[in-house]
Amino acid sequence: MLASNTSLKSRWVPWELGIGDIKKGLPNVAAFPVTRDYGRWEGSEYVGIYSRIEQADSEELAVFEPGQNRGITLKAWLER
Repeated sequence: MLASNTSLKSRWVPWELGIGDIKKGLPNVAAFPVTRDYGRWEGSEYVGIYSRIEQADSEELAVFEPGQNRGITLKAWLER
């Protein structure tokens, strides 16, 4: 899910995430924040239950589980 402050105002995003959960399972759904203040999405706190895609220290995109600061590369996550 591409997550911005604007997209999360959509009433459809929670519904679409629910469909992703049903079809793929929670571990296979991730938010890709495109805003720096993604930790403060008031009214959309449900996003915090999903893994997030961010740039790792290695400068590669990586997937981090909720509350974790260590993750796996996006490539490895997609290939599992």
